[in-house]
Amino acid sequence: NENITCGKNKVLVCHNGQTLCISNNALSAHLAHGDCIGQCQNLNKQELVDNLNLSKDFKFSIYPNPTNDLALCNFSIPDDGEVNLSIYNFMGQKVAELFNNYAFSGETYSVNFTSKNISEGVYVAVLKTSNRSESRKLFVIK
Repeated sequence: NENITCGKNKVLVCHNGQTLCISNNALSAHLAHGDCIGQCQNLNKQELVDNLNLSKDFKFSIYPNPTNDLALCNFSIPDDGEVNLSIYNFMGQKVAELFNNYAFSGETYSVNFTSKNISEGVYVAVLKTSNRSESRKLFVIK
């Protein structure tokens, strides 16, 4: 996997399966139409289609990971209901609550997590619904 870097005041985004370097000013527009922050993962065409398809699956991802500033947490759930997304340190203390609301099945939700005010280390992002809980390790580097 080849690492791509951008110049000053630029950021990497994955746009339709291609990694692009864009200006910071263009980031919100790219995120608004479904691009992800960071380098694209090597996916074959079918995997890319599956990931873009709004199926009724339970999906939960964090990107980029590791992060040193801002990470995007994406999720979709198979059934409507209350959802909580929180970040915990390894001592089990909640350091951030990112989402605590009703969510609709098949919708993709994107929540920003900024790690500016927490120390470097390994954290756990926990996504809870009424009948399921998923966790992902989140690595913060400074």
